[in-house]
Amino acid sequence: MTNLGELWILDRFEPRWEDLGMVAELRRRDIDARYVDWNRLTIENDGVRLDGQQGPTPPVIYVRSRVLTRHIGDLALIYDWLDVLGGTGSRLINRIGAIRACQNKVRQAGLVAAAGVPIPTTRAVSSSDDVDRCLREWGTTILKPVYGHAAVDLVRLRPTSNHGQLLGVDEEVHTWHLLQSHHVMCAQPFIENPGRDLRIAVIGGEIVSSHWRVATGPDGAVRSLDHPYRREPAPVTNEMIETVNRTVKALDVEVATIDMVEGPTGLTVIEVNASFSVWEPLEGKPEFDFTEHGITKHHCDYLTRSFESAVAGAAA
Repeated sequence: MTNLGELWILDRFEPRWEDLGMVAELRRRDIDARYVDWNRLTIENDGVRLDGQQGPTPPVIYVRSRVLTRHIGDLALIYDWLDVLGGTGSRLINRIGAIRACQNKVRQAGLVAAAGVPIPTTRAVSSSDDVDRCLREWGTTILKPVYGHAAVDLVRLRPTSNHGQLLGVDEEVHTWHLLQSHHVMCAQPFIENPGRDLRIAVIGGEIVSSHWRVATGPDGAVRSLDHPYRREPAPVTNEMIETVNRTVKALDVEVATIDMVEGPTGLTVIEVNASFSVWEPLEGKPEFDFTEHGITKHHCDYLTRSFESAVAGAAA
């Protein structure tokens, strides 16, 4: 192993297949990689302790999705703690600015739209009246958490008649309780589509995978626990490349997954995640995996270059 410092794969709980694969591959390259559970860290004013032991922070920390998505409480704390890590000299992937930009879906949408990328109007709502106004303006409306993921607490609302409101009785009850939990949510007009969405994975600005997630349930919802989606190949087009390039530049994101749908005027970005958390089902399948030697090794190619650059910069 090199004596130039460690590379942390930082996540929560037990490591996934992807985490273990990256650690093994990086170690084959003589990089002292390790999986670190966020819950093993103690943040101090001048750094961090791992398992209670103080030591130097690694040159590179790869921040995986569950650090953010499994946090309970104020996300501002996570941002501050990551800032502390970055302040000790660690190179974060993704950078904290990109993570912040992607996590808040309303802010994300503004940055992406300013770059000329098609994206639905994304509005912060905090009351049933706010949601009713969206229904009047847009018709069918998607309501989801500002900091959401995996379609948790995402609902599709259709206009109905309820004593002058378009938010139905059952829908109003559901919306009220969601707002009690999240306080503020984001709303988007529903983009009519053929019952599928497109997921594109990007590493270092390069598209490494894309596929259609096709709805199998009667309501056409792609994310459904009762009717899991079906994957279908999605060959890369010039439209995809242009949309991806503009999106990652606008958000300054290095590793990302971008969700789109086929709207009436072409591809429309729905949201961007500053992570590529699961690729085991895609690895080595040429219809989904566009890399030369597999997504895991391609991932590690980028981490290796980042590690070598960070070490060289520290030594200069």
